[in-house]
Amino acid sequence: MSGESVKIPVEYIITTTSDWTIFHIVEGGSWSKGKIECLKGCDRLRQAVFEDDVIVIKKVPQDITLVEVKAKCTMDIDEKHLDSQISHLITKGDLKSTTVKIIVQGKEIGSETNSNNIAGDPDNPKPFKVSASKYVSAFQKRATKIDYDKLESRANKCRKYERIIKFVGDYALLLVLLPLFLWFIYAQQTGREFPMPIWEVIPFMGIGIAIYFITLHVFSNKAKKYRLDDDEWATFYTHSILDNLENSFNAKTTGLKRDYRKKALENTKDFLSCIEKKWKVSSFKLVKTYVGDAISNLKKNIRYRVIPSLKDEKDESIIDVEQIMRNFLTVSRSLDLKGINSINKQMSSKLNAIKSVGFRDRLSTFLNAHGVLKHGLATVSLVIGCGVFYYIVVSYGDIPKEYVFTVTGAGFLSLLALYFRKQPKE
Repeated sequence: MSGESVKIPVEYIITTTSDWTIFHIVEGGSWSKGKIECLKGCDRLRQAVFEDDVIVIKKVPQDITLVEVKAKCTMDIDEKHLDSQISHLITKGDLKSTTVKIIVQGKEIGSETNSNNIAGDPDNPKPFKVSASKYVSAFQKRATKIDYDKLESRANKCRKYERIIKFVGDYALLLVLLPLFLWFIYAQQTGREFPMPIWEVIPFMGIGIAIYFITLHVFSNKAKKYRLDDDEWATFYTHSILDNLENSFNAKTTGLKRDYRKKALENTKDFLSCIEKKWKVSSFKLVKTYVGDAISNLKKNIRYRVIPSLKDEKDESIIDVEQIMRNFLTVSRSLDLKGINSINKQMSSKLNAIKSVGFRDRLSTFLNAHGVLKHGLATVSLVIGCGVFYYIVVSYGDIPKEYVFTVTGAGFLSLLALYFRKQPKE
């Protein structure tokens, strides 16, 4: 096979009463590491071999005794066939029938019986097809369940600690000043005179600074312990989206179906947010040109194709999204530029782009893209911090208010400019 392939362990249970049977794949995949063993009627077998991508079972001519064999192998599915069907072919003698059951990770994903007796064709062929996604889905569900549970646990812990770090960062000045505010409230209630001596003020600011840095250090270490790589985030989110979409297909009530699709929509929005925040592109021109364009297209496809398709709730579109996310889950295990481009191509060809964007969506996109809320909180914190600085200097220093105001204003503008310079560039 050419290119990259997905490797899936498969079992074929072949039950036949015909005197000979040949089973093989015609198109869409290939076999490797094939082994065969007899389960029933072993004394009637003259030949049972698995070689060169062909399974051959032979008995004495005209023997219609039931024979059952189990063939184990690895199914190799080329990436270009993940959206297509795997074509199989059963040929046999003129007598009786042959049944083939396809089993992946203990789950039967397909079964076909050949009872043909075609005049003029001694091979009596019976072609049949099984979706490649059935092979992949059954394998991923069973083989990755434990791994995904561990990944989900890590992701949830990482997100929890990152939210705490973000809160601490956004409200840094407020945390630093909190002990001082509490001391001022206590002093006021106990009738202390203002302004208080400077030696009573400084320790509480020191306590605030210590609280900030200790909190930041503790939760940064915890987040680092559970941090995920980019491909792991892709695996986590695509698996979550798939779980909810599959649950929606199996839901017995309209309400449950809607709830699961709503969860899938929220997972998709979280995935888009994760890509925007974590998938940073280097300033190196070559990387920016190729990888940057691929990630940019991925973000656009998720925002303007996947999310609107989930909101639309048409079954045809949901099925397309489910198939794309299944393929995304497959390539996410070894995520590279080729895989991202492949997913972009599928999204562009299968899903319609949104024709118009509502005001709420435009506003949400603008706020997220420009970090309005984040920068607004940082600006408010700086204003409060500079206000406290102004109050302390005016209260305890013999300095004209006009001079203190000018210095405070200049300091505020300088700190604000430094903050924006430190922001990561997309």
